[in-house]
Amino acid sequence: MNAPQLTEAELARVVSVLAGAGVSMRGGLESHLIAGGRSKLTYRLSDGDASWVLRTPPRAGRTPSAHDVAREYRVTAALAGTGVPVARAVALCEDESLIGGPFAVAEYVDGHTIQTQHEPKLRSPGARAGGCPAPVRARGAVRATSARGVSRLVAFAPSGPEQRPRTRPLSPSTKTRGGRRWLAGRIPGSRIPGPRSACPAG
Repeated sequence: MNAPQLTEAELARVVSVLAGAGVSMRGGLESHLIAGGRSKLTYRLSDGDASWVLRTPPRAGRTPSAHDVAREYRVTAALAGTGVPVARAVALCEDESLIGGPFAVAEYVDGHTIQTQHEPKLRSPGARAGGCPAPVRARGAVRATSARGVSRLVAFAPSGPEQRPRTRPLSPSTKTRGGRRWLAGRIPGSRIPGPRSACPAG
């Protein structure tokens, strides 16, 4: 994957977008590419005091389904306040001329990223035991949110079938219908899919 660093000119445009979202900078904005991602480029932004995460599609070889940062941003924003542990959505920019693609910014949340069972952070039994409760609690929060009307997060096609994400069908039920209405009400400009709803694969 082509993973360029953000240029000074691009960072200046990001600062403008963040300012429009009500973010005040305490210093110059710097960026650092976070390794490990595959479907999107992920950068840590910092003004020397606060930090954010910017996600944008790769500069080449992108597909609407795998690289839809707008959908990711809107779902994250919709989950705010539900008990599901998501970073606070800060800004969304769909103008591709600013940095070469649309981008979404969220607050940076410090923590460990576990990618394999052989991570150094998991070598001791105590570390493994200590790392288990958090994802279990997160899963429980997702299920609790489902009980209030969101049994599955529904993916909304931005426009036209060619932009519809790769999905697997779900059988309609009272929960999924309620989930569609609930999420549609929290995402501006969305529409409620038909009775054969879908959720993103992966």
